Amino acid sequence: MQSSRSPRLDRRPSALAVSNRAALVQVMRQAAERLFATMNLSATYAGSFSMNDMVWRDPVAILPFTGTDVAGSLILTAPVELISAISPSGEQDLDALIDWSRELANLLVGSLKNTLLNQGIRIELGIPTSVIGDAVRVGAPRESALGLLFEHRGQFLTHSLHLALDVYVSDDVKISCPGESPPELDCMMF
Repeated sequence: MQSSRSPRLDRRPSALAVSNRAALVQVMRQAAERLFATMNLSATYAGSFSMNDMVWRDPVAILPFTGTDVAGSLILTAPVELISAISPSGEQDLDALIDWSRELANLLVGSLKNTLLNQGIRIELGIPTSVIGDAVRVGAPRESALGLLFEHRGQFLTHSLHLALDVYVSDDVKISCPGESPPELDCMMF
């Protein structure tokens, strides 16, 4: 009798393999750097941060994704001023800027999706959502959460852009990061 795999990954909190953790950080770092470059945003990678210690004060965009081998959520936050500066329409309306932050999350997860597809790993993107508050807490198991901090140094201010990946990977999956060339961006408009 042939066994069938569950269509959804068992989302038990287990530590990511060191190689998968490093590959995912590099994939997301390259995707973010490429995306920022296309927007003329001089944001540089400043290192990692702990999601569990983070108090999110800016609009937070969350995009879940699921698959049989990899599943999770991408979380992105940046000050409204920074989101406005990179908005293609130059929009200043808060609702439009929050919508744009969701699209940024969509572009980043699309890049992750393309990288994984090139390795035979499929994921499906969920519907992006936003959260706004003065002190939003996002809970993620320490074993599976990756936090990437980018800084944009403006003329007068430095803005931080936080990118977090709460991800679960099957124990038998090995993710690799493509060479130094960043993965392609994938755009899906809502």
